[in-house]
Amino acid sequence: MPARRQSKSDGGESSRDAADASTGAAAQPAELQLIRDLSQARVGFLHYLAMFLWLGWFLFYFSLPAILVALYFHSMAAFTAMLGLIATSALYPIKWKLQPKTGFALGRFIVRHAAEYLRLQVYAEDYDAVLAAKPALFGLEPHDILPISLIALGDVLKTLPGHKLRGALTSACFQVPGMRHIYTWATAVSVDKKSLRRLLARSFSLCICPGGAHEVTFMRSNSDPETVLYLRNRLGLPRLAAEQPNGLSLIPCFCFNQRPTYDFFVPNVPLLHKLGRKIGFIPLVFSGVFGVPFAPPKSPPPSAPLVFVMGRPIHVPHVALDDPQRDEKLKVYQQQFVDSMQRLFDTYAPRFDARFQQLAEGAPRPTLRIL
Repeated sequence: MPARRQSKSDGGESSRDAADASTGAAAQPAELQLIRDLSQARVGFLHYLAMFLWLGWFLFYFSLPAILVALYFHSMAAFTAMLGLIATSALYPIKWKLQPKTGFALGRFIVRHAAEYLRLQVYAEDYDAVLAAKPALFGLEPHDILPISLIALGDVLKTLPGHKLRGALTSACFQVPGMRHIYTWATAVSVDKKSLRRLLARSFSLCICPGGAHEVTFMRSNSDPETVLYLRNRLGLPRLAAEQPNGLSLIPCFCFNQRPTYDFFVPNVPLLHKLGRKIGFIPLVFSGVFGVPFAPPKSPPPSAPLVFVMGRPIHVPHVALDDPQRDEKLKVYQQQFVDSMQRLFDTYAPRFDARFQQLAEGAPRPTLRIL
């Protein structure tokens, strides 16, 4: 489906206004531009297949002992083949040059069908500015159970022509057999700094959830009206942007209606939370499609699609690594990023967040808290 753009309401913008927009300064939000609309997509068997290939690994490994026992007693050949596939994926490198073309074709199949399954809508406050800011760092929030809205910037969707896009995930995903190759074929990369710096040097734009898995520890239930982001002390994105010779733009992105795609229980145990932050996964129990534990997410209804909103770029200039005031300078841009996230929620949640539409009389309104 080709990208669709709406005309801007104001054609003669002053140079000062343009500069303010490029730095993320507070201003009246422009009329949103609809870039992609898959809210009315018809979901069928191939979409479920794509979702299980993409996000079914938790269910697969949870069920693996039972699968191996069943195969062992039913067919030794199948049992051996299963172990062989797991061992091959564990040992075979995930370097791009070594991947088969059929693998990347499978990755494109997964991304296209996942976007339709999630009934994705993509909006931008200033599409032209986002297109011009390349390469860029797209900061996506919230994390929720899994940051599935990373799919919005999948390269195969051509949401942002001219950008070479990669979604960055916890490095733990690239240690798990099977998952590591599927995610590589779907153009995901490890979030470790060495990988990110190498990609930026090759002019790739990156999509990262800066709040990370730590945000999961603040989740209580789908009925909880509060969403918590963990951003104020996260200087990773500004630091990465400031390392570049000419600096780099941060683009705040907020996703609505992601949380209800899973049912979940997050144990309120600090020791487990600490362990989860170390390994990149917070220990929890969740269920998705058909109510199956650890399954891929439920497909949202057309009335509550996954809505991905891109804010205005915030340009972070180059700051020398040996500058004694480096972090103090970067906190200014991080604060702009935090303010932009709050504004995106306050401005567009009443329009896109299904919780507002389903709000019972006297019930608390959905809120955003940024730590």
